[in-house]
Order: sequence, then structure tokens, then C-alpha cells
Amino acid sequence: MIRKPEFVYVTNSGSDTLSIINTKTNRVVKTLKLLRMPIDIAESPDNKLLYISNTGTNKLSVVSTVTDKVVDTIKVGRMPRDVDFDTAERFIFSVDRGSNSVSVINANTNKVTKTIKVGRSPFVSSFTPDGKKYYVANSGGNHVSVINTNRMKVSKKIRVGRNPQQARVTRDGKFVYVPNKGSNTVSVIRVATDKVVKTVRVGKGPIRSFITPDNKFVYISNENANSVSVIRASDNKVIKTLRVGRKPFVGIFTPNGKFYYLSNKGGNTISVISVNKNQVVDTIRVGRNPAIGRFTADGRFYYIPNSGTNCVSVIRTSTNKVVRNIRVGKNPFSALILPM
Repeated sequence: MIRKPEFVYVTNSGSDTLSIINTKTNRVVKTLKLLRMPIDIAESPDNKLLYISNTGTNKLSVVSTVTDKVVDTIKVGRMPRDVDFDTAERFIFSVDRGSNSVSVINANTNKVTKTIKVGRSPFVSSFTPDGKKYYVANSGGNHVSVINTNRMKVSKKIRVGRNPQQARVTRDGKFVYVPNKGSNTVSVIRVATDKVVKTVRVGKGPIRSFITPDNKFVYISNENANSVSVIRASDNKVIKTLRVGRKPFVGIFTPNGKFYYLSNKGGNTISVISVNKNQVVDTIRVGRNPAIGRFTADGRFYYIPNSGTNCVSVIRTSTNKVVRNIRVGKNPFSALILPM
């Protein structure tokens, strides 16, 4: 089978740049200068534009994937971190940690149309599948802000545990899972009522939650316990605790949904978890401090930025071996893969 070439876009938070890698040659074909500390990337529905949060500023950079140039800069709140397109593809939401706000950007004009005040130090957030609500985890406090996207205002503040790190909506849109790093718990919110229906005790320092493609399990990265708690979604009970590498961070599911590749940012490994077995089946040594990777569309390769070694490791998924290390900018963080 002939692989279709793709481009990998990598934010380099330490050199304020974006590296563009051709997957056919595994070489950097272009490096773009951005603003201070680029972190998150969101792509437009047609894949023609990238919206990148420059966390060391109060601006987003807009990059054209057609010309590979910065075509616009959008002023938002201080320390923009999370960037998300709404499900109707009309607006971009920028979560601005330093301003305790969410900037709402019109996708047609790239202009901020509304600034919504939320709680302290808002962090990783997400939309419901119908796009009617946006859940914002306020890591500086102990609550989640619910934004009504029709009215563009906060409709409710939900009390959760201490230091919530993320608000992850399930694929069916029925629940939100919120890992509370300061409480070693996960709050489960019912979307229909916006009330906490369960508080699940997990390992030390939970920072991320990821729902399996079949919606049956939730994987919780416990940063300070070097473990993953497996929550069964049907009754919200921890059925397993998996030992992984140091300081587990973000995981990505393979395109076929069979495996979960978890970055252990405190070390230099990727833990490969079988979704069917809910167990670690392989550990892959990569560069130092792996961050947020992506799979090629066919699932044959995984590109993982290593923040501590200024490179991207290319993993062949059939063997779980690193086949190439690609030099990029300083402290690479997020990767995004798009077709050419």
C-alpha cells in the first residue's frame, strides 16, 4: 500500500517556532517564526488554517497550510492555552489562563466577538458533541464553568475537587470527567443537569482524562503516582490501576481504537496500553519529556515531540520501534498531522 504523504506541524515552545515535517521524507521542510511560547494547535474544518496559542503573550497566530505562512494574529486574553473550534465550525474558543477568561473568535473574520469571564486559571476544556455547552476547568479554584454557547455566557458554576486540570466530555455527550489534581479524585458531571453525580478516588495527582472510543472506559493519568486509573464508565468504578512511566501525561488512541499511546513526561518513554485488555503491552523508549503526539491517518506511524531533547521521535506502530529522530526547535510540545 502506498502511503499518502502528510505534514506534521510541531509547536516549539522554547524557540517560538513551528516546525513542518514531510512524513514521506521525515525531514523538516520549513520553520515558521511565531510569538512567545506556542503551545496548542487547532485546525480549521477545511484544514487550511491553524490557530496556535502563544502562551507567553496575549495572541494567537493564524497559519495558512496552503502557503505555510503566518497570515493573521489575533489579540485575546493573557496566556492563551487551550484552543478549540466549536462543533458548528463558526467560532474558535481561546482559554486565556492569565485573564481568567475565554475569548470567542468569529471563524470567518478572525475577530474576537465576546470575552467571557470564568474562574481562576482556566485550563483544558471541551464542547459537548451538540456544541451547546463548553465546559471550562478552572485549575486555580475548585469549580467548572459551563458556557451556554447560544447566549455566550456562563450558565452555571459546578463545584468539583481541588485544582481541576481538565473537563473532558464523553463521546456520547452525557457526562464530563474532571480530574482534580489537588484532591486525587475525578468528578463526574451529568450534562443534562450540570450536577456532580459521582466523585471517584484515583491515584495521586490526576491531570488528564481520556475516554476510550467505545465509551466504555476512562483512562486517568495520575502524574504523581506514575499510574493510570481505569474507570468503568457504566458504574464509575476504578477497575484497574496500571503502572506506567514517570509523570504520565497525555495519551492518544490509535485510529482503529485498539491501543492507547501514553506520554510519560517525567522520563523518556511511551506506554502502550491495549484497550481490549486494559493493560500495558509495551514500553517504547523515546527522547526526554515526551509531550503530545499524533498518528498518521493510516495509523502506521506515531510522531511524538520530545520537549527535553528538541526532537520528534517517529515510531513504527507495527513494531513499536523508533525509526527516526527528527531535529526540530527548542522544547517541542504539540504535534498535529494533516494531509498534503
